[in-house]
Amino acid sequence: MDMFKQLLQDISTQAHGSLWLILLLGFCFGLIIYLTRLYAFEKIAGFSLLEDTLVPKMLFFTIGLTSIGLYFFVEMGVAHYHIKPLVIGGIVLGGTLFGSAMAILGSCPGTAPIGMAQGRIDLWVAGLGGLVGGWFFTYYYDDFFASLIGQTQGKVTLFEWFESPSLVTLLLFGSVLLALSFWIPLKEWNPQEDDTLSVS
Repeated sequence: MDMFKQLLQDISTQAHGSLWLILLLGFCFGLIIYLTRLYAFEKIAGFSLLEDTLVPKMLFFTIGLTSIGLYFFVEMGVAHYHIKPLVIGGIVLGGTLFGSAMAILGSCPGTAPIGMAQGRIDLWVAGLGGLVGGWFFTYYYDDFFASLIGQTQGKVTLFEWFESPSLVTLLLFGSVLLALSFWIPLKEWNPQEDDTLSVS
């Protein structure tokens, strides 16, 4: 219990904003996922099979909108972000493991807690596996994983790559993603109606 209290205190005192605001935003995030049914197995699995487009539509819309909004919040001084170093090996390895797990479970770290709250045993097992895997990665990072994922390329941003004004690059990037979110046709997958999955 003392460790949990210390965690809450650290969050509220490290310039992350009000703890109540963080909880409110988390609640809104969970509510949107619940109302759009993005937590459902068929949404994530259907996306992996290219049979359901709700997930990519929501992803493109959310990233496009929030990237533009966050830029202006940072410029106004009401928000900030920390750029992580680019590690190609880590992205390839982590993305492969992450994508494979999403396809198998039909869930991701953002939607899994809703499924766990609904009593999905497979997601509880996955959550436990994630904690064990995180411990294993941290404990053996210097001995094994550091050399496996390779060297960092530094804190690279789109602004540096395109060598253009930040606002122009950001507006173009966000607008393209927003356009894609509306351009992709809505297609929803129902595994019970998919004859290709039937076993004779």
